[in-house]
Amino acid sequence: MQMNTLEIDSVNLSFGERRILSDIYIKIETGTITGLMGRNGSGKSCLLKIILGTLKPYYSSIRINSVVLQKLYQHPGLITYIPQFDTLPSHLNTDTLIKYLNCTEDVYMIEIVNQLLKTKISKMSGGQRRMIQTLLLLHTKSRFILLDEPFSHLSPVQTEKISEIIKEKSAQKGILITDHLYNEIMAISDKLVLLQNGKTYTINSKEDLVDRGYLNFA
Repeated sequence: MQMNTLEIDSVNLSFGERRILSDIYIKIETGTITGLMGRNGSGKSCLLKIILGTLKPYYSSIRINSVVLQKLYQHPGLITYIPQFDTLPSHLNTDTLIKYLNCTEDVYMIEIVNQLLKTKISKMSGGQRRMIQTLLLLHTKSRFILLDEPFSHLSPVQTEKISEIIKEKSAQKGILITDHLYNEIMAISDKLVLLQNGKTYTINSKEDLVDRGYLNFA
């Protein structure tokens, strides 16, 4: 399988006098998971929206296989963004959404998907909605996936299952994931980046997070 790369380069973003992102560079490759960590308000969600093309920064260069592209969301089959809030139409059931999103057939092999196949999104619990949204969008045919806090509203069992599926799908996709559950992020990520004070720092261990002041102890 050919490896594809997504490079986010020289990203600069300010809101008024406040600098949010400063000369950010991140490289995502298919077959890998990149974990993005940072405190609330550090700019993680802003960065994901810049990659997607829905937020315009002061400057950025987004490249797919070294080719500069803009508004990645307008390129079918290229990128899928899974936000931290519910976006699926609440009046549709799971099976209809699978067909609408053109998910790969292996999505039907997941137990919770089959259990909720004929259930409308509006009839699901918060955790079920989050599970279904994340699972279906992970099974689209996009080369790259942006996951914004996929573990929010999930129980430990649900978090474990989603982590397992994310790891499986990363064999064919390049995944960028952000969440406050740093243990879970560290467990599934091939490389880790901390976003702090507008800049990115490579993380190799919990000790690095302590040194950067993200954790109190390892």
